[in-house]
Amino acid sequence: MYDADFSTINLKTGLTKFITFLIPRATGVKKLSNLFVKVLLTTPGTDAFFPHLGGDIMSLSIQKFSRRDHPLIRSLVIDIVRNTVAQILSMQKNIDVPDNEKLDKVNIRKIDISIPDYLQIELELYNRDGDVTDILLPIKHREVA
Repeated sequence: MYDADFSTINLKTGLTKFITFLIPRATGVKKLSNLFVKVLLTTPGTDAFFPHLGGDIMSLSIQKFSRRDHPLIRSLVIDIVRNTVAQILSMQKNIDVPDNEKLDKVNIRKIDISIPDYLQIELELYNRDGDVTDILLPIKHREVA
């Protein structure tokens, strides 16, 4: 027989384990989407294990833009998305990832600065199986006249 010690289990850890059991883990294109958004939102240097990792899209939130800066904003977003794609492709090259969780391409569908104080980015993310998911990122920024 096994002798179990339950003295270290409390209500909080028990509930955490129960909730973790109930919540299904993301797989396929949804898991890939989560990874993409995580890297896109990460500021390089903030992850202790992967300090080089990060798309740094949040840097746009502290900059001041006017509506006439649309070409500049579009260029910055395109560069950041391309950098994020390159980082994920590089990361996935060195590990065994199923095709339904492997990045194929990302299309930028729309970059919208017409909403006051917000930059909204719409992306289409494709995995190697051809599945697609949409990503909508509203980013608050400072707008100047």
